[in-house]
Amino acid sequence: MLGRIAKFLLVLTAVAPIGLTWAFADWRAHGFRQQQLTAGLVAVLLAVLCVLLIVAAHRQLPVSPFTAASVKHNDSEVVGFLVAYLLPLVSTNTGEFDYAVLAFVSGLLGIVVATSESYSFNPLLTLFGFHFYEVESSDGVAYMLITRRHVRRCKDIETVAELTRSVLLDMTKEPLHKSGFPLETGWCAA
Repeated sequence: MLGRIAKFLLVLTAVAPIGLTWAFADWRAHGFRQQQLTAGLVAVLLAVLCVLLIVAAHRQLPVSPFTAASVKHNDSEVVGFLVAYLLPLVSTNTGEFDYAVLAFVSGLLGIVVATSESYSFNPLLTLFGFHFYEVESSDGVAYMLITRRHVRRCKDIETVAELTRSVLLDMTKEPLHKSGFPLETGWCAA
């Protein structure tokens, strides 16, 4: 388990699109400035670091069998995150961006994501082909599963590695059918 490092990178990449949104809004208001490029590069660097961490974890973490009792695509927090990503578009009455408010909102969102362990919407990792699922073990414990596969049934998840206490990394080697759909029926509870 990578614990704090993985959690820190997941939180940062979850809130990094705020910087991208700010960079775009600032560019529209003021033209190109160095801070916009810096914000964009930081967001991309964070996403690349998180992907490298996941790849390293996939190679080095111990693999455990996993029996899923339910699996559900985890997209319930999309609206909340999108609202947060749009906050940098709000300006003061003078038309200038309030950087202190932007920093406060970003920090607050980061704290909420970290303490609630709500990494389930991460558009930067999604761009790299990762999917997020809420899975419940046969013991009734809920986890978030990060995978590059499209999971459609409980049986699709066979082995995992523990990235953090509440985040699992799919280690199942056998790919699903090319279409992403299972070859047989038998969906689990969703």
